[in-house]
Amino acid sequence: MSDQGRQSILLVDNDPSVLQALVARLASVGYRCESACSGGQALSLFQAHGADLVISDLNMPGGDGGSLADNLRRISDVPIIIISGFADASQTKLGDFKNVQFLKKPFETSQLLDLIDEVFGIEHAFAAQE
Repeated sequence: MSDQGRQSILLVDNDPSVLQALVARLASVGYRCESACSGGQALSLFQAHGADLVISDLNMPGGDGGSLADNLRRISDVPIIIISGFADASQTKLGDFKNVQFLKKPFETSQLLDLIDEVFGIEHAFAAQE
């Protein structure tokens, strides 16, 4: 079984098409995914089911990624990846949070997968040969 098959990811974005695309892509490489359309919904899902990683858009109505990160840090050290078109502002706003990574929009799915691998400490066989 791959490392990904044991890892669960909670994806948070208010755009249903983005959520659908990310869930499909991450599931295709073996991650177990849950999705939420707001920070509030994500916090409820996290409290009910947990997750090994949370990936959240920053700017969302109904509870943004910054509030979600703040609430998660009160209950967990789960790794968080914040996705934002305003990465510099995001890093300034959330820079004091432990175990938070940033990915600037727009991004290639391969960039997200590389960042997820980094968070989980997964090394690919081809990378070790280089």
